[in-house]
Amino acid sequence: MRILIAWADDSSPNLGVRALGQGSVDLLRRAWPDATWTFMNYRRRPEQIPWGSDRALLRERLTGRAGMQRWLAGFDLVWDTRSGDSFADIYGTPRHRTMSLVHEFAVQAGTPVVLAPQTIGPFGTLQGRLLARRGLRRSALVFARDPRSAAAAARLGREPDAVASDLVFGIEQPREAEPHDVLLNVSGLLWGGDDHVDGAAYRRSVHAIVDGLLADGRAVTLLPHVVDADGPDDDVPAAREPRRPLRRAGGPPRADGARRRPRRHRGRAARHQRAHARVPQRALHRHARRRDGLLAQVRAAHGLARLAARRAAARHRRRRGRGARGGASRVARGGGGGGPASRRRDARAGARPGGVAVSGLEREVEAVLARDACTGCGLCALLDPAIRMALDDDGQLRPRATTPSRADERAVAVFRDACPGVVVHAPAPPEGAAMHPLLGAHLGMWTAWAADPELRHAGSSGGALTALHAWLLETGRAARVVGAAVDADEPRRTVPVTIRSREDALRAAGSRYAPVAALDNPDALLPGSAVCAKPCEAAALRRAAPALTGGEVPLLLSFFCAGTPSQRATDALLAEHGVPAHARVDALRYRGRGWPGRFTASAGDAVVSVDYDESWGRTLGPTTRWRCKVCADGIGEAADVVAADAWESDDRGFPAFAEGEGTSALVARTQRGLRAILEAEAAGVLVLGPLQAERLAAAQPLQTARRALLGARTLGALLGGRAAPRYPGYGRLLMRSLRTPRLALRTVRGTFGRARRSGGLP
Repeated sequence: MRILIAWADDSSPNLGVRALGQGSVDLLRRAWPDATWTFMNYRRRPEQIPWGSDRALLRERLTGRAGMQRWLAGFDLVWDTRSGDSFADIYGTPRHRTMSLVHEFAVQAGTPVVLAPQTIGPFGTLQGRLLARRGLRRSALVFARDPRSAAAAARLGREPDAVASDLVFGIEQPREAEPHDVLLNVSGLLWGGDDHVDGAAYRRSVHAIVDGLLADGRAVTLLPHVVDADGPDDDVPAAREPRRPLRRAGGPPRADGARRRPRRHRGRAARHQRAHARVPQRALHRHARRRDGLLAQVRAAHGLARLAARRAAARHRRRRGRGARGGASRVARGGGGGGPASRRRDARAGARPGGVAVSGLEREVEAVLARDACTGCGLCALLDPAIRMALDDDGQLRPRATTPSRADERAVAVFRDACPGVVVHAPAPPEGAAMHPLLGAHLGMWTAWAADPELRHAGSSGGALTALHAWLLETGRAARVVGAAVDADEPRRTVPVTIRSREDALRAAGSRYAPVAALDNPDALLPGSAVCAKPCEAAALRRAAPALTGGEVPLLLSFFCAGTPSQRATDALLAEHGVPAHARVDALRYRGRGWPGRFTASAGDAVVSVDYDESWGRTLGPTTRWRCKVCADGIGEAADVVAADAWESDDRGFPAFAEGEGTSALVARTQRGLRAILEAEAAGVLVLGPLQAERLAAAQPLQTARRALLGARTLGALLGGRAAPRYPGYGRLLMRSLRTPRLALRTVRGTFGRARRSGGLP
């Protein structure tokens, strides 16, 4: 169990901050004796979280260069103390905003955040109230340390889960400590007065409390809050001021203990006065009932940690169970183990339900699934034979652990660097490449189709990729081509295949608008392989192959991809046209046999035939997974050769889907891809024609719009609680949204709304 204790530590000159840290540790240790703790505070700043400015925090969230999200995801719980009294904007909105952003990013990393017992409010600005409302809603559990704070939280729309007491009462008292009766915290900050408290009234109250306690026969120890001789808020001088009434009553002042750490004091009662708390106007001895109630709250506080664990787990189970789109499916571990949240905690703790060890790779996969960022590419299955890809309740492919993991630390490192749910690197452009702001780097661009009429008719877009597959195999340039094709046993499904001949290439011709993990095929790493895969799969293999093969990267072929539809969409389209879910399907094609080709299926005597606009535009396209909607590379920048439909546009600029002979666009991204295309043309395999980049951009409005507004989409998703992968090298593309601010703002708003509706927020 790893716990991050935020905004408190054990070395601050502010003894209240130390008390928060020690009280948190002692309190939480009662629930998890073997847990490990990490403090995060302004003097204990982790290098992964650059909170020097809001801009730096947001930049890190978008780029991930420092590893903030991975670091936050490595904890099982964030215990957010907010320095005890900083869940407010009285210390300035920037401080409140910084703490709120870190809280938000921890939630987006998939780690439950508990607001520890603390003061809530006041909030004097609209921004402060909005940040507080979001922080309260996003917290797995909220504790207030006094009724006024509880009321402030309730006004913001979130009733606290419990009203507790100050965390100082969670500190375990060492037996050898010097005993004290009453510890009275005196604030140097308030002694002289400030914008929130009348200093003279504060001084009168302190003297009244001391006088009243002494008159009641109590022994008083003055405890400074801040011990910093060089700081303006040093409390030691203020703690020495009330010596006169102490001497007059015959009780010696205990200023000698002022510089000791809080846990050294053992007292039967304590009183803390915060910068914005109401200063008590009567002596403590006149409020025996309140004192007894306070001590009852102290006893109740001992159970806070266990309550936090139970409540947080329940809340996360509810969140992950919302709807088809709402929850991220977890790595299935077979039998028992409770809900998704408990399985995730088991994974981080290093065990499956039942005590079986969990590998580091499985924990990394869990983190991707928790963010709903999995593309279903199959890289994790390629790295670990114990993982297989399986359809989840959403109809999308997700990793499933079937046997004990065999992955090593090298596999974990490769996964972190190559999984497209974690990071997508912009490839370095080859020497001499032309650059298009939306279509990327290229060494050549053509219209193309297969010279063989049979291949041209069978393929979805002129058969150019199918012709390349057959030619690579026939000439020995590739020993095999790894790709995807219809499942012969269940034509509704699409499966990874190994193509070894022209006949295999023909059987695999035609797009498959359904989930398939091309990398869930170990042949992809064999020497001499070529791989035809989605852009995310090509990007993953480009990064992973050198470490797994000793340097060799397969020839990578890809295509412009608008996203992966759900398998449920295919079933719904069939059912809408008379083929129910339980019916056996004999054959199914999404496209091909013409251009663009029709969705066709046969099931016994039933025949389904639907045009492309209805099949893709109305049914399949809208079900693409969320990760695809914030994709930086739907155009195959990591591949050697990329194909796309070279549609003709109508008067409105939209592609015209009239049936005709297929025409592809081919893009050479690398020198190896350029050679393959030109040699295939010279061999009479491909027919090429000139193609301007602007014409291809006009023929692919979805791709260009998605890339032009990628920054706005990513920001909207981030605000809505959905964390996109890191996109190092795509900074200019992310900033391109600023060129159309009104459209970008609408995109941010729309993406934010979709993220909320699809379960991004609790």
